[in-house]
Amino acid sequence: LTTVDEENPKEANMSFKLTDIAKNYESKNLNDTIVLDGRGEIALQAVNITKKLEPANPVGLYTYYQVQNDGNSFVVLTTSIKNISESDITASNIAVAKLVDKDSNEYPANSFYEKDDRNLASASTTVLTPGQSGMIHFVFEVSDAVANGEKSVRITYNGKVFIVNL
Repeated sequence: LTTVDEENPKEANMSFKLTDIAKNYESKNLNDTIVLDGRGEIALQAVNITKKLEPANPVGLYTYYQVQNDGNSFVVLTTSIKNISESDITASNIAVAKLVDKDSNEYPANSFYEKDDRNLASASTTVLTPGQSGMIHFVFEVSDAVANGEKSVRITYNGKVFIVNL
């Protein structure tokens, strides 16, 4: 850092130690499981790009979601989340997920719980009891260029960061 005062120039040096990065950032791939100590387990199952989010077996009347803009797509990270704590947890509060594109732009997730083969519900209204598992979709609505480009998902909880390579 330097000053703009030409008569009395002053300088200051700053140094940063990034020794904690390795213990706070962890790289994961599909089919890996993220363990959040005392909270939950997140099994990373699949990534899909789609214009319409539907349950596993869309038959008859069922809930679904479509992109709001024709130039957008959903990037959907499908996970199985298990509550390993001793109390009820809202499914959307297990962890926070953001999609990060090649330019480091961040896109927050909407999360949906697959109640059964025909219905999707907001994960914010879904409670997982101790030991209960559920299918959670982290959904990112992004431009088609971002959806089809280089990207990763960052999952965070309590200072721990997991980078999921897509």
